[in-house]
Amino acid sequence: MSNCSRRAFLEAGARIGAGALLLSACGGAPIDGNITPTAGQATLTFAQFPKLSTVGGGVVVDVGGTLLVVIRTADTTAVGLSAVCTHEGCTVEYDGGNVPISCPCHGSTFNAAGTALSGPARSPLRKYAATVGSDSIVVTVG
Repeated sequence: MSNCSRRAFLEAGARIGAGALLLSACGGAPIDGNITPTAGQATLTFAQFPKLSTVGGGVVVDVGGTLLVVIRTADTTAVGLSAVCTHEGCTVEYDGGNVPISCPCHGSTFNAAGTALSGPARSPLRKYAATVGSDSIVVTVG
């Protein structure tokens, strides 16, 4: 579970019940999908994640327990970043285009390089190597 306040955790539990608690408490943004890494790499196909087929598109994915935001920055480049806000551990969101990556919990924003732009977060998001192929983006996670 992500790092969050006890109060937020308990309030979320009261609202949605214990069964869904682990999926949403202190989580922030929704997850676009799950990928199982192979040999330390996660392959995000354009068929599974169509937003990544165009420049400016991005997704938030769970890669074997590591939350990542993956953004297609140009025709041949992409970036992989931790999707865990450096302020209090909420899951960040990305709406596409030139908008910043944002944390719905406390309002921190980050650019596509992971640099903190505003809000209570001061540290950058962790970077992961990402490579654009003909039908996918491969992110090295370990």
